[in-house]
Amino acid sequence: TKPQGYVPTLGAYLRSTVPLAGAGAAFAAVTCASTALRGKDDKLNYFLGGSSAGGIIGVAARSFRFGVPTAFFLGVCAIVYKDSKDCGWKLFPEVTHRVGSFDHINYDFTLQKPHK
Repeated sequence: TKPQGYVPTLGAYLRSTVPLAGAGAAFAAVTCASTALRGKDDKLNYFLGGSSAGGIIGVAARSFRFGVPTAFFLGVCAIVYKDSKDCGWKLFPEVTHRVGSFDHINYDFTLQKPHK
C-alpha cells in the first residue's frame, strides 16, 4: 500500500534503507574481524561477510526462507568480488563512449567554430 502522509512515508523509507545500511556495516565488520582473527586475507573472509549481510536482510524481512538463500547468494557475490580484486579484473568495467557522450569537449564534431 502507498503510505499517506509524511510520517508513514518516512517510516517506509527507513524500513527499507536501515537494513541495507546494516547489511553493509555487517559485511565490513565481519570481513575485517575474520581477516584479523584468521590472519589471512582470502575469499573465506569475504564469504563470511557476505553471508552476514544476507542474514541481516533476512532478519529485516522476518523470513528464514528468504534469509538463508540471500546469505548464500551474497556470500558467493563477495567471493566473486574478492577474486576480481585479487586477479586484477574489473567486475564492472568503466565504459567510455567516444561519440555522443558527455565528453563533448574532447570529441566535438560540429561544423562551426564556437562564437566568441
